Amino acid sequence: MTHSWWRTVALESSTRAAYEVFRRSPAKVRRFLIRILTPNYTVGAVAVCEDAEGRVLLVRSRQNVGWGLPGGLVRRGEGPVDGLAREMAEELSIVVSAAGLASQPRHTLVDPAAQQVTVVVAVTLRDRPVVDGAEVVEARWFAEAELPTPLVRGTYESLEIIGAVQPRAAR
Repeated sequence: MTHSWWRTVALESSTRAAYEVFRRSPAKVRRFLIRILTPNYTVGAVAVCEDAEGRVLLVRSRQNVGWGLPGGLVRRGEGPVDGLAREMAEELSIVVSAAGLASQPRHTLVDPAAQQVTVVVAVTLRDRPVVDGAEVVEARWFAEAELPTPLVRGTYESLEIIGAVQPRAAR
């Protein structure tokens, strides 16, 4: 028997014992342990808004360098479509219902490096955006060939997953 064999047996035994203690712990203790021992992700929601000509709406905000999609972080206890409806009203003076957003095509992007989950929702706008000036300083429509640079991290991927732009490999 080698020294590493004993280490393996001891580790397996310790792991089994830890799982048993975890399983028998009260739910509040288990939730606390999960919160402190697992990675934390922020959750956001963005809108891919297209007009009748196939152009997409991009915004320039004070907190990011470059152009990105309208939207933002979801508040604690808030669903992604509720958060997106709130952000669009705050930033662009556009009222969209969460129920209306929930019926639209959407995808989820997970960025492990940034520890961020982004819900991407396709939105058809009837109203014209009016920037709030506090967070968003400019909003403009862009055709795919005219996309500005730089784009905020994840913007192209969000446009791509909804089908508003061609995949980068196809370009």
